[in-house]
Amino acid sequence: MSDEITTDQAATLLGVSKKTIYRLLDAGTIEASKPFGNRVGHRISRAVLENWYRRRKISTTNRRAK
Repeated sequence: MSDEITTDQAATLLGVSKKTIYRLLDAGTIEASKPFGNRVGHRISRAVLENWYRRRKISTTNRRAK
């Protein structure tokens, strides 16, 4: 299994829309690569997504505690 997944797979994994994934990419919140010669689609590291999800979960938990 590859460490990199597509934007569709990332959206499914996180339970968000593909549009949300592209917003995160555009904002620089998560990083992705575009494989050479691949005209469409990005590849996102699972580790990057897990790190973002963990930070988001901590941030949400902290907001609820206030």
